[in-house]
Amino acid sequence: MHGFDLRCVATTIGGTTYSNSAILSVDNFIQANAGDDAIFCSTSFFTSANIPANSTGKWTCENTSVDILNENSNNTTISNLPAGNTTLKWTITQNNVCGQNYDEIIVTSEAVLSQAAKPNGLTECVSGNADYQTNTVENATSYAWKITPLEAGDITGNANFATIAWNKDFYGDINILAGGVNSCSDTVWSVPLGITKLSPPTIPQKPTGTTELCKASSNIQYATQSVTNANFYEWDIYPSAAGTITENGINATINFS
Repeated sequence: MHGFDLRCVATTIGGTTYSNSAILSVDNFIQANAGDDAIFCSTSFFTSANIPANSTGKWTCENTSVDILNENSNNTTISNLPAGNTTLKWTITQNNVCGQNYDEIIVTSEAVLSQAAKPNGLTECVSGNADYQTNTVENATSYAWKITPLEAGDITGNANFATIAWNKDFYGDINILAGGVNSCSDTVWSVPLGITKLSPPTIPQKPTGTTELCKASSNIQYATQSVTNANFYEWDIYPSAAGTITENGINATINFS
């Protein structure tokens, strides 16, 4: 606090006169400083605010329930912090005309990660691009994705979603894994999603069966041989008006028109 005299001066040709002094008291303004924002791996935080000389300081936390060991101490422990961001306010109240002011910090608690769920998405007949997803991992600030073997394709993550651009020349067994990421613990990878990328089927052999028949013949049998990597077989007759065809795997029955 500083003291000053304030006087009024009257000046005329006849001289100068002074009023009685008014004593002014000017107090120092103390600017609140709550410290620096922080990221940490626990649910407790030790504060480092400025000391409010000859004044009162107070810690508060709006909209979140936390435990403050000593709310009036610039250095105190605040515990029971939830995961994520919490805003802490340090308010200084001066017992004079300077009044009250405050400063805020954001503290971020990052807890241990849980395991991501097994990704879901297409597991057969994959080609071009395909999308996959895992669950939202508690306490994760970002996500990691990986594909094995690497030559199977390029995987691009976007939070708990990912897109794979498949390598058209790769065929075989593939695994996709996802996991949450934060600064407190190693990624806990999900159970892998297994994918089998089969090469295209080989060309079927020419069907065998009767090649000379009477008009409107029915129940005429034809067959081909099984081919590698075929899951099912389709049969066609040209022109379609020639008859109706009934499929049964590598066998077919035709009723001719």
